[in-house]
Amino acid sequence: MRASAKRSGPDGGAVTVPTTRVSVSARLPPEDEAKIVAFFRQPYLSVRDYDFRTAEIARGLIWKHGLSTRDAMHTATALRWKLTHMDTFDGGLLALDGVLGPPTLRITKPDLPDQLALDLPEPSDEERPPP
Repeated sequence: MRASAKRSGPDGGAVTVPTTRVSVSARLPPEDEAKIVAFFRQPYLSVRDYDFRTAEIARGLIWKHGLSTRDAMHTATALRWKLTHMDTFDGGLLALDGVLGPPTLRITKPDLPDQLALDLPEPSDEERPPP
């Protein structure tokens, strides 16, 4: 598993990475479950709820912009929580840069020189999910 969140912001401060609770259910190999659980407990992540209002926004994005359900869910979460920036490599979402809001949502590729390895400690027995 790889991530790119442990960078400093433009002002040198820590970066907080918002993500939708939908991300927790990403299709990843079961053998990585302990690492996935540890990843979503990182202090730099801010996991945002996917509620009924967010689902309504997502439905509108599907109807108006033809987004896939998953892309609409992530984008709707950004809009619902009034985020101003979303990183993606998805060409369909990149085409919506500056189109959505208010506030205007910038959708760009991540501004990173490289992708960092996600070095997580092995979770303790209490942190491991049940079998």
